[in-house]
Amino acid sequence: MKISLFVLFFFIISKTMTAQSLEREVIASTGDYIENSYGFLSFTVGEATIQLAMDGTHILTQGFQQPYTNVVIPVEFGDFSIQKQDKFVKLNWFTYSERNSLRFDIERSDDAKSFSKIAEIKAIGTSAVRHDYNAFDKSPLEGINYYRLRQIDVDGRESFSKTLSIYFDNPNNPKNWAHIFPTSVTNEVVIECLFNNDAQLTITNILAIPIRQWAIKKVSNPFQQTLLIGDLPNGSYFFIFKTSDTQIVHKIIKQ
Repeated sequence: MKISLFVLFFFIISKTMTAQSLEREVIASTGDYIENSYGFLSFTVGEATIQLAMDGTHILTQGFQQPYTNVVIPVEFGDFSIQKQDKFVKLNWFTYSERNSLRFDIERSDDAKSFSKIAEIKAIGTSAVRHDYNAFDKSPLEGINYYRLRQIDVDGRESFSKTLSIYFDNPNNPKNWAHIFPTSVTNEVVIECLFNNDAQLTITNILAIPIRQWAIKKVSNPFQQTLLIGDLPNGSYFFIFKTSDTQIVHKIIKQ
């Protein structure tokens, strides 16, 4: 019994000494990061608190907030938008901060699946303040254009912005088109279309049996809507867009 109490007392004393050692490292540090046997810790000035160290030891970080493992985010994206300007598409975006950022690739697609690089913009590099960027697509595709940004870091890491779309029509061709994305889904799909006349969208199963129907009114701008299909059984479905003079069929797979 005495031996057990001695072992327990020694364990508590050793943990306390470790905690105090860590505490002194935190309080004595003057930089942004602390290097000790447990790795890099980042901290900011705050209230005293009890925290759990990475080895399970409770440490008292007097005068600082909770330590946490340092994770570097190369670019913190702000808003990304696109707009039609005469015959061009202007892309605008900004970043809140950057760390070792190399460049931004502007990528375009006609189906929201296969993207190609059409331009690149050099990044500011490293900054903790907002920076605004813009680029132009001077040869947009006829019909719908999808755009996204690929951010490339100096060490080859990359990240992507959200995907946006815009429509460019050709006055010599009729305005009849429809797109669905993604084509492999679990809960929802987005439809985009534009027709000369009122249209009807019908969803059928693989046996061509109608499941649901929607009426789509003629509008001057492309129509977009998100459809929830999470309640449908898994399998293949056909989205059939039909007007008095046009029929467009798309297939999706519900997983």
